[in-house]
Amino acid sequence: MSTGTIHYWINAGYLTARRGPAGRWCIPFPPDVEAACRHRAAGSPHQHHDTDRAPRHDEELSVAEVAGRLGVKPDVIYAWAEWGHLPARRGSGGRLWIRFTADVEHTCLERITRSYKLPADIKTQAAHHLERKAV
Repeated sequence: MSTGTIHYWINAGYLTARRGPAGRWCIPFPPDVEAACRHRAAGSPHQHHDTDRAPRHDEELSVAEVAGRLGVKPDVIYAWAEWGHLPARRGSGGRLWIRFTADVEHTCLERITRSYKLPADIKTQAAHHLERKAV
């Protein structure tokens, strides 16, 4: 649970709290309040229910790492993972791990060169990467 969520729950009246002498929040947390918080969190659309607790595998990269290798923005990688174009799993903390093999990289570079949404310089860079891999 993030501190932002806790602050929202306090401001929205879901949690009673007061400021202590040092200015920190003091939140009474008996079992019934804990149960209500757990129920609220479990029903939140922001919680990922497809989390795999396994640690990161050797061939897996983060969204930022894949974006850096391909020369695109992370938003592109998130979209491709959501649409099923990239083999991804959600690790602990909600982080996406992409199984980034040579075949996946080749497929992504081809997708970039055919894209009508990406800028020409990115498409040219992807085409050059494909040419080097083919040699």
